[in-house]
Amino acid sequence: SSPPFLKAKAALIRSSRSVGPSSSEYRYVEVERFDGRKGKESLFSRPSAVVPRPDGSLLVVAHGSNELVTLDVSGVVRERSRGGLAGFDRPFGAAYLPDGTLFVTEFNGDRVSRIAPGGEVAVFGAKGRGPGGLIGPEYAAVDSEGYLYVVDFGNARVCKYDDAGAPVLAFGTKEPAGGFPGFSSPTGILASGGIL
Repeated sequence: SSPPFLKAKAALIRSSRSVGPSSSEYRYVEVERFDGRKGKESLFSRPSAVVPRPDGSLLVVAHGSNELVTLDVSGVVRERSRGGLAGFDRPFGAAYLPDGTLFVTEFNGDRVSRIAPGGEVAVFGAKGRGPGGLIGPEYAAVDSEGYLYVVDFGNARVCKYDDAGAPVLAFGTKEPAGGFPGFSSPTGILASGGIL
């Protein structure tokens, strides 16, 4: 079996040598695929987020199997977490702070779990529309200052929390306000270079 890089390079060359009209549009080439099943064994179900880790492994947020699964660079399951004693309630998104603290959004639980590098778990957020409240939190991102941003799907907004989980602010509404057309179904977020 060829290494993933070689397979990707071959696929890129094959696509650029087609007889049809050429396109200058950049194409993505699949380098590797990690299936949720191996034969009859289920490794994870309905992944909703994949977060790269500094050691090259991947954290898969498995919404369907209600767990976090760590895969090494070869796709071998190295660790599973179901959220400690309280357990996750349909994890959906995840984001890391530079110190290794992990935030996991829980769609059905209307909350966020904060998992410290030592394994200590704290939960914040509660079902609601007020400050810090969440209804169906989905994706998460952390900015360079250590603030957490959570897509609050049910409230059609983005909530901002400090690194300990205290609410800072929320923005966006379902209805137009102050020249902003509002969110209808926010489903993703990224923080990069000081821009959200």
